[in-house]
Amino acid sequence: MTELLYGKNPILEALRAGRRKFHRFFHLNSAKPDPALEEALAFFDRLRVRVSAVGRDWFEGKLPGLLAQGWAAEVGEYPYLELETLLPKLSEKQAALLLALDQIQDPQNLGAILRSAEGCGVDGVLICTDRATHVTPAVCKASAGASKHLRVAKVVNLARAI
Repeated sequence: MTELLYGKNPILEALRAGRRKFHRFFHLNSAKPDPALEEALAFFDRLRVRVSAVGRDWFEGKLPGLLAQGWAAEVGEYPYLELETLLPKLSEKQAALLLALDQIQDPQNLGAILRSAEGCGVDGVLICTDRATHVTPAVCKASAGASKHLRVAKVVNLARAI
């Protein structure tokens, strides 16, 4: 399954983190050259990802009302970790910080929390599989790309996981 990730920072941070599979990149055909676009195009060239210059109507059709900043990418699903995989990574640190989130349903709120968590040095995040938003393109945009650098695990029962 693929998603349409949008916005400069979310796409650049996903490229830098190297944890998501990119299938295709779209940028506004009237975009002026800038260092961020050049960096992204160099990444996509190395990764052999197809790049397409498209018009505003494409963005309005695919991402109506969203602030895509003239950038969109077709990407694979967010790379969640299993709790059994996350815990050994945390035990490598002397004082690991784990953030457990229960029933956060608004993508903007989850994005803001992940942005703050990454800035505060959180080592791992637990989110519920039910009655909670997951790491969607809207969450990635709200997190300004910070969600790409965090290890996130989905758990069925948060109390049992803790």
